[in-house]
Order: sequence, then C-alpha cells, then structure tokens
Amino acid sequence: GGRCGLGMTFKLSASTGMLHVKRVKEGGAAERVGIHAGDVILTLDGQALQNMEKKALSRLMLGPGGSAVEVGMQRKDATRVERVTLIRGDGMVESEASWRSEAPPMRGNDKVGLGLTFVRPDEHPGVVIKRVKEGGAAEATRLVVPGDRVMQIDATPLQGVRSRDCTSLVMGFPGSTAVLQVQKLDGSMTEVTVVRGSGERGSGGLRSEPSLDFSVAGE
Repeated sequence: GGRCGLGMTFKLSASTGMLHVKRVKEGGAAERVGIHAGDVILTLDGQALQNMEKKALSRLMLGPGGSAVEVGMQRKDATRVERVTLIRGDGMVESEASWRSEAPPMRGNDKVGLGLTFVRPDEHPGVVIKRVKEGGAAEATRLVVPGDRVMQIDATPLQGVRSRDCTSLVMGFPGSTAVLQVQKLDGSMTEVTVVRGSGERGSGGLRSEPSLDFSVAGE
C-alpha cells in the first residue's frame, strides 16, 4: 500500500518545543494502543522529536502500511515515560520487547551507559555530572556539560538513590532511550533524551562502561 501515518495529529508547544497529541483518529493505530489527545510524544524509533522541523517529522511519521514504529510517550499530566509499538495502517500492537530488535547488532546482551560519569552524591537532590564521555551518547545531544545536575532518569528521582539502583537506570541496550531531567548551572531545568550507543564508533559503544564512578558509603 501507500504511505500511512500513525492515526494522530499534533500541535507543537511554542514554549517547550514538545509534541502534544491534538487529535486521535478513530480506529487508527494510535487509538488502538490507548494514545489520547494531550499525551506528549517524545521519540519515534529512538529519535527525539523536541524542536524537530515539520518536514523531518513527516518523514519519521509516514511509512509503508504494516510497518512498525516505536513511540516513546508521556501520558497527559504523568511523568513516567512509556514505550508502545504502533503498526502503521492497522493499529495492531506488538509486544514491547520487539522494539529492541531494531537496535544495532550486539554481542550477547551487552548493555551500554549514557556516556556520563557522576560526582559522588551530596545531600541535595540529583547527581552532578563529572565527565561527559567524548563521542558518547550524552555528548551527541550537545545539551549536557560537566556540572549539570541530573534530577531524574526516566521520571525516577535521583534522591538518596544507591549507586546500584542508579546503574540500572543508566544502563540499557544500544538504541534504547533515556529521558533525563537536567538542572543547568544557572538553575534552569531542561529535558534531554539520550539514545544509548548514539555517537559511538565501532564496537566501542557496546562495552558496558562504568557509568557511575561514585560509590555510596555503607553499601
């Protein structure tokens, strides 16, 4: 068949650059997976949509009928990031695990980090970025620098979190995304979507990097 969309229309927030669902087509792909007007679409196939131009957005949205697209989204008034797989045209849902199959080939189940190391946590919420790995996933966003404070990863607050728990939030399969709430040095807050393994060259991106070089006393 021809090229199909995802069964929803959008409006772009002028203040945040985020993509809000304006209308969901009855019987379309989006409706079948429970997407509603007011939900925020963060990523399509791992690509962050914030501030994306309309032409590039259309290219991502449209595809052959029956093709799958992985959607990263936040429900209206919720903070948790969900991932759903839409099938263009007929609205069937695939299991959530299927989105991983499009990740770059990897040895075994190697997980990768975000290309960040952190300073040992202090009494304040969040953890401070100590180093941004050159050529790593976080550097590819060009949105984070050493000294920034990561307040949340995928809507999980980093307050009093143990290094082991933090590692499980940071590590993931190449091609998967993590949404970071970041407090900049000037106190402003920004949301950054990092695609694990992006910006990496060759197999270097597939090593499990020690993303957290702090250890919490008493563990």
